[in-house]
Amino acid sequence: MNKNKKVIIFILIILINSGTEAEELPNKRKFFIEASALRSIYIPNTNLHQIDDTVMNKNNDFNNRQEVIGDRTTAYGSDQQKLASIYAFLNSPKPKLTSQSFSMFAEYLFFPKVGFGISLNNTNFQAHNISETKFDNNFRNDLLNSYLTNQTVRENSIVREILLPYTTKSNSDFLRILSVGFHVSYHFINHKTFDPYIRLGLGYGRNNEDMAVIYLTTLSLGSRFFLTDKFYLLAECTGSNYDAFKVKDSSLFESKKNNLSHVWSLQEYSGKIGIGFAF
Repeated sequence: MNKNKKVIIFILIILINSGTEAEELPNKRKFFIEASALRSIYIPNTNLHQIDDTVMNKNNDFNNRQEVIGDRTTAYGSDQQKLASIYAFLNSPKPKLTSQSFSMFAEYLFFPKVGFGISLNNTNFQAHNISETKFDNNFRNDLLNSYLTNQTVRENSIVREILLPYTTKSNSDFLRILSVGFHVSYHFINHKTFDPYIRLGLGYGRNNEDMAVIYLTTLSLGSRFFLTDKFYLLAECTGSNYDAFKVKDSSLFESKKNNLSHVWSLQEYSGKIGIGFAF
């Protein structure tokens, strides 16, 4: 009987100690290092002409008549050709963006549920269904202005201009941004296996193409999933906003301005997965 009591007491001691360690384990994790990959789910902004002025503006509005109808069709086309130009413009493939990003992230928990982190990010945007502007296309193809005197050349120029919105291409390196981010996070629970959190981030970066200054804000909701005491996987949903500032190009009769101006904004909703280690 005494022997059985000793065995029971021994088992209870082990269970109590293991339970105490399980409770204390999340509190021992203070420092996190992780690598992650992010892919866009939805990017609503299709105003790619604001980022690259060689891309056709496919918005149908009064100020965009040069693209909706076109200079050649406006000046020399018939009413039927003008209607055909509007119809082709409205039904042509619309530009869109996709993106991938790779990040290194480090976080330290100053309080049990509040952490501060820093990230290094490399984000690459790909553009799809983009077309050349009608002005650039006309300038390149009608450089000798023979369409003014040759009826056949003029008609071919009008037809080419009408169909131009359907001539699309993709650019796999449309926009590349290198940035550093600073993050504050709130961790909802202390758990041995799960670490759900919400995170707010502010970042600063540069666009490699024209070295525009990029200010980045992010809001993330995710969780870490611990496979061992230190190793974990993570999954995260993120909303990001990019604001670009640069010195605008001066016109022929303007002096160069040195102050930065806001040139475009971009919103992105994405999903992230990654791996990490806790210490």
